[in-house]
Amino acid sequence: MAKIVIVKGIPSSGKTRHILNRVAEAHREDPFSYLVLGPSGSFIRNLRERFLALVGNFFNDSFLLLDQYVVQFLLNRGDGGFYINRSFLAGFVAGKVREEHRLYPLLQRGQGMIDAFLQFYSWLKDHDASALLGEMEQTEDTLLKEFAGLYRIIDTQLREKRLFTVEDAYYRVLDLIEKKAVQPQEVPYRKLFLDGFFDLTPKTRRFFYTFFCFFEEVYLSAPLNPDGSLMDLSFDAFETEPSHLRTFHRWETISPEGAEDKLSGSLKDTLNLLDKPPSLISASSSASSATPFDILECSNPHQEMIYACNWVKQLIQEKKYVPEDIGIVVRDERKYLPLLKEGFSQNGVPFRFEGDLPLNRSLNVNKLLLPFRAFSGGFSPDSMLALLETGFVELPESLPFPEFETLAMRAKLAYSNAFYNDAPVTLEWRKRDWNERLTRYTKLVERKARSAGALDDDGEALQQAEEERNRLKYANELIRMLFSKLSFFESKNAPTAKEGYILYFQKLSDDYSKRGLLSDTQEEQNATRVFLNEVLPELNRFLYTIDPSEDGSKPVSQRQYWKYLKLFVDLSGYRQSVRIDNRVYLSNLEDARFREKRVKVFVGMTDQNYPLLASGSVFLRAQWPKEQTGGTGAAAPSSSSMRDTIVKKERRDFMNAVRSTEDFVLFTYPKADISGNTYLPSLFLKPFFRWKERMKTAGKPGDSLLHPDVGAPSAYSLRQFAIETIATERTPSQEVRATLKRARIDLERVRPTQPERAPTPIDQSRYEQTLSSLFGKTYSASKHTTLLECPRKFLYRYMLKLYRPLRVFYGFDYLTEGVIFHNTLKRVFSDEAIRNRMVNPEAFRMDVERILKSEIEPRMYAPSSLLERAENAYFSNVLGQFARSYPERLESLTGKIRKRVPELEALVPTRFEVPFKENAATPFHHKKDASPIYLIGKIDRVDTLPDDSAVIIDYKRTIAPAGVEQLLLYAWALETLEKQKVSAVSLLQIVSKPGAPNKDGIKALVSNSESPNLFDDPTNRRVHFKDRDQVVKTAREAIDGVLRGDFSRKTARCWQCEYVGICRFRSDKDEDSGEEEVSQ
Repeated sequence: MAKIVIVKGIPSSGKTRHILNRVAEAHREDPFSYLVLGPSGSFIRNLRERFLALVGNFFNDSFLLLDQYVVQFLLNRGDGGFYINRSFLAGFVAGKVREEHRLYPLLQRGQGMIDAFLQFYSWLKDHDASALLGEMEQTEDTLLKEFAGLYRIIDTQLREKRLFTVEDAYYRVLDLIEKKAVQPQEVPYRKLFLDGFFDLTPKTRRFFYTFFCFFEEVYLSAPLNPDGSLMDLSFDAFETEPSHLRTFHRWETISPEGAEDKLSGSLKDTLNLLDKPPSLISASSSASSATPFDILECSNPHQEMIYACNWVKQLIQEKKYVPEDIGIVVRDERKYLPLLKEGFSQNGVPFRFEGDLPLNRSLNVNKLLLPFRAFSGGFSPDSMLALLETGFVELPESLPFPEFETLAMRAKLAYSNAFYNDAPVTLEWRKRDWNERLTRYTKLVERKARSAGALDDDGEALQQAEEERNRLKYANELIRMLFSKLSFFESKNAPTAKEGYILYFQKLSDDYSKRGLLSDTQEEQNATRVFLNEVLPELNRFLYTIDPSEDGSKPVSQRQYWKYLKLFVDLSGYRQSVRIDNRVYLSNLEDARFREKRVKVFVGMTDQNYPLLASGSVFLRAQWPKEQTGGTGAAAPSSSSMRDTIVKKERRDFMNAVRSTEDFVLFTYPKADISGNTYLPSLFLKPFFRWKERMKTAGKPGDSLLHPDVGAPSAYSLRQFAIETIATERTPSQEVRATLKRARIDLERVRPTQPERAPTPIDQSRYEQTLSSLFGKTYSASKHTTLLECPRKFLYRYMLKLYRPLRVFYGFDYLTEGVIFHNTLKRVFSDEAIRNRMVNPEAFRMDVERILKSEIEPRMYAPSSLLERAENAYFSNVLGQFARSYPERLESLTGKIRKRVPELEALVPTRFEVPFKENAATPFHHKKDASPIYLIGKIDRVDTLPDDSAVIIDYKRTIAPAGVEQLLLYAWALETLEKQKVSAVSLLQIVSKPGAPNKDGIKALVSNSESPNLFDDPTNRRVHFKDRDQVVKTAREAIDGVLRGDFSRKTARCWQCEYVGICRFRSDKDEDSGEEEVSQ
């Protein structure tokens, strides 16, 4: 008969300390007489560290993850069967979802389908799968049916192959115990300690009931709410002493005696009173005079990280805390961890992430995977150069990579227009192509060398030719070595045994290590070890499992191996380091529940991260059956109840993470991303907002901890705005002053010059450097339109990236609608068969509806057949009108061009979405310090005339008056960067105005034969010439103006501007217009 002790208490009340003291007593009696189990690896590591500080050194493996113990128990018995982890199971699922499977399109979209199925698989295993599967197969939800069918296939084949998951391990152990097949010596412990569990699944509860009989004493912690109720009802079964176990065990419930609450009084009292009515709060004598938390709104995630890192550094510098006292809690690790790492590294603050980092983010692992990535990408020139740059082949000292890269450009091996539409090819094809290009370039260099003696008096040209010839000699040898090493990826050289792939990576790793090409940091070494010693052997075991041959000898092709290897790497993680040695602690929410810190900062507190509800989750989208299963007690949940359960659980985890803080908690959240898309603060913050407002109303001060002199987060965007606003001759309005005051910006501190003196050259230089940094190095057509409209709007939108209000639309917003129109028209005009059917309305409508279905459905927030039909009808109607008017518009455009190009018969689309990217060969402009500014953008469509000149066509939802200037910038880019002459530019309107003539839907300008830079309408003399060079010159002058700090207003319609609330101010020259503006 076991003595079962339930240790109850609120989080951080001393439950764990009480249990550790009991463990220490058992350890002193017999170091091998106890077993400690926890729910997660993070909690067990934390428990081991605390126990190590309590008893000193200990040498046993009694601290284990519950899942780990159950699986290891089965493996130690040797009853047969192979354990598979989550990566293995994911690979198994991916192997079953082939092209003919109905779930295959979901799999093609990314990893989300497999993640959703694994969540579905775990949930069914935790409950009564056999009872629920029948109901799911009767539901009307297609996705649920497919998942249920896939579950049956996976579960059946795992049984046939004697494979088991961690969920299966629980039931197998339970079956062995119930059949009395487990001997007492197989569980050689007298005492069992269970801690860290916030809830218990039906599977876990059933396991505990059966497992307790092997122990003399069992200690189980049960977390409570502040009001004394159980935090989760799953513990109620132990609280009420299960009747069927009452005769086998003795139950008792205790609270830790003398355990001091580790929370400071102010934080504890505040958390206990958050959800109580105001009357109880005002009557409470324990309410703190200061608020031990604060909430800060930041402009965007990047500025949020700047503030958080500076704030933490300030606390450490003031000697208030050491790094290990501070914890940062992140939810969106992929977004926030790189920003935090960069911020802490720049501030010199030591940090460590607690938890598994994605293995696919490791530098060493990606370097080892790069050859396979080049193979899967069809040996693109970019990937081949990346292999050379990372040391896949050792470069000779006489030809460093920058020189080889330059030579590759000259020889047109890569980074040229020749590879603009480069398609994936075989290794043999790429080898032949590169050798042919090098041979042609070598002949060119030889001709230059031969002619240099006759044309060059000082021998400089001959010397250059000789140097290039030497570089070519080394380049040929280097490329020969590259293709020789890549011959592993030829189909005829695929390893005959599966171990050949492990051997390949081991040799590659050894080669890189000898040459010092792999990072030797502890973090990267951990990642390399996990990849070589865990991921590759596990993948090898998986490949043998799915091998249909009896002896497992069927070879695996390189492409098949990469398919599964990529999946295993994407699902694997690694530890940054073993222990936290006085570093700032970075963790996710789940791990933060257990780590007690004096100060915590919760970043990214938006409704997208708290709660973290996957919009594509099968649980939240599926139409679950409503009937309860008869006699089993299991019922399929509704999507709303499942959502409520998830939100409740996540709020509980969030509050536990807050409660494990001693002194102070800071919550930060961005109000928008860097592009202006808005976020809402998390619903978990609502009680904290209410409390803060009550304390403000009561006149009680905030905690002084929050006021180190690092500035408010909004200051990082508004500071430069303040500099521009209070220039010497301008006086900010009261609205501007109030905005800056709320952002804690001191006007005098940010003023670039004192009002009584003129700016010094140093002041102006610093100011211009700041503006240059804010401007960036790219310029686009949309930026050009905004800059010509108003430099101030350009400053706020593109340089300061100030928040713009979110506009709500009943359907798609204009940006998404434009993307759908553009993608559909691209597919229409690039397919000659569909293009020819534009004259047949019914046939064209069927083609368009088929295309629109694939464009609309992925972009719908909440997919619905009714909404989808409505949107499809709208887009089909618009494009049908477009098709009916297109021939007349096209004839109008063709007629204008024939005035200058008489031999033109018809316009035929040849290129689509032609991009201009950053780091082009010719910059659009240069800053004062000679740094380049590149024109970026994308031309919707280019038609080619008989003389190989281009006609630029840009689709517009509606045509703006100044839209043609955008096309003249594109004309400059096409002629300058791709050396293709532009004969005409045209705007083609997609959405026609009701009753408007068809000819109003097109606006075109044709190049003048005598002056190609001048564009006009040959059929309409009232249209003035547009000078392309003058448009470019105007753009460059406008850029120079903002880089000098000239933000003078250029529009009288300020009342329509979204920034009117912060931009409106009066100066001497604007006073009259400003008063008129206010009145409007």
